[in-house]
Amino acid sequence: MSLWRRVLLTATAVVLIAVVVGVAVAAAVERSDDAIGDTSMRWGPATVRAQALLTHLVDQETGQRGYVITGDTRYLAPYRRGMDAAERDVQQLRVLIGDDATVLGTLDHVVDALAAWRAQAAEPEIAARRHGVASASRLVDQGTGRRLFDTLRHDVEVLQQHIEMRREAAQQRVTSSNHSLTRWLWATAGVAVVVGLAWVAVLALWVLRPLRQLSGDLRRVSAGELAATVHADGPPEFVQLGQDADAMRRRILDELARSETARQALEQRGPVVLGLSEELAPRATGPIAGLRYAVALRPAEGLLAGDWVDVLPLDAHRVALTLLDVSGHGAAAGLEAMRLKHVITTSLGFGHQPHEAMARAAAGFTEDERFATAVIVVLDVTSGELRWANAGHLSPRLVPMNAATVTQVDLDQLEPTGPLLSSLTSGWTTRTGRLEIGQLVLAFSDGLTEARDSEGRQFGITGLSKALSATTVRDVDTVVSVCLAAVRAHASDPHRDDITVLAAARDATTLPTRDRLASAGDGLTG
Repeated sequence: MSLWRRVLLTATAVVLIAVVVGVAVAAAVERSDDAIGDTSMRWGPATVRAQALLTHLVDQETGQRGYVITGDTRYLAPYRRGMDAAERDVQQLRVLIGDDATVLGTLDHVVDALAAWRAQAAEPEIAARRHGVASASRLVDQGTGRRLFDTLRHDVEVLQQHIEMRREAAQQRVTSSNHSLTRWLWATAGVAVVVGLAWVAVLALWVLRPLRQLSGDLRRVSAGELAATVHADGPPEFVQLGQDADAMRRRILDELARSETARQALEQRGPVVLGLSEELAPRATGPIAGLRYAVALRPAEGLLAGDWVDVLPLDAHRVALTLLDVSGHGAAAGLEAMRLKHVITTSLGFGHQPHEAMARAAAGFTEDERFATAVIVVLDVTSGELRWANAGHLSPRLVPMNAATVTQVDLDQLEPTGPLLSSLTSGWTTRTGRLEIGQLVLAFSDGLTEARDSEGRQFGITGLSKALSATTVRDVDTVVSVCLAAVRAHASDPHRDDITVLAAARDATTLPTRDRLASAGDGLTG
């Protein structure tokens, strides 16, 4: 049986037990509530109301007798009030008693006895007293009033006994219901403990034990015992997992064998790859007077990238910011990037304009299918003059620094001045602009903007703008790190293409003086 089916059956059993216990507890609670309601809301108040009825009847009898004896009409006031109060007591007792026929019958006897006493004794004696003492005395001497009132009192006492019996029975039901509820609560606790222990045992048997065995086999394999077979027992899911893990172990053994063969084949090519990587690394590793810059190059494969980026001092006050992106990546693209680098740096070293360096680089392509995009920006750190040529590359942006946020990074662009570089293209030009103090020039490859997330959406210029908007652009290092972090967070595969970023800004604190410019130029030219 599968683990899922076992868990489902176990959960079903637990739910059924919970439903049965819950229904029983709910029934016990309902019985207790009903009994408490009978005690506190029905028979308890009925007991009080029956006692009040007896008191009001005694008040009537006392007032009536006092008037008959003394003739003082003030005694008739408690008689009348007692009559009204007794009627209210009877009405309220009928509501409280409800549908209990026995108690209602007893109450009817009380009402009949009260009516008889009033009609046959109380009212006639009061009327006789109004005509004279002798008439009233004759009626009282007959004893009819006392006999009828004693009957009335007896009926009220019987009513009180019935009500008290009902109240005691309701109280007994409360006690019994509470005991039943307590027993069910203890039973619920016991069931919970039993179910918990059973679940722990089932978990240990179905999950933990096979998981420990599988984990032990996997640890041995991860420790290097690749020849050790991975076993698993228990539910089918664990058995399948063990088989998959063992298949992976066998695949690793096969891959290791192929990797060893490849390693031996690459041993003699490793120095060449390292040499190409070092050759394409940026040359300007030290500080440049009047310039702050930051460079990042993330190859898509290994150490070699099809991108080349560098900051090249040309003379005492001019530097060339170069970024080249060759189609493809890996060793072939790296070799082409190295060739283009030497052509461009040599041409710029001889004082050629950026577009002339582009033309010489394009002339060296030997394959019609190979092409590249490039941007060359020559910056005068003293005056801020920009001279650039852009061969189909993404337009570098001029970004303001030290702003609270950057929201419009694409306002100022170093737009393309000609087609991309290939053996079939030509016609580049050089344009001019200016980089102010407090601005930086930001150049990047399409590996940054074309990075895609899991749904295929590109990072794009919009993503770049949002990344810079989320932070204060304090310096060139911050800009580069923010760009790389943002594209890593966005891309589902950050190694899909080479990613290159270059940021440079004029540094007013280290701008060279004219005297120092002349002496510095001898060491930087070329």
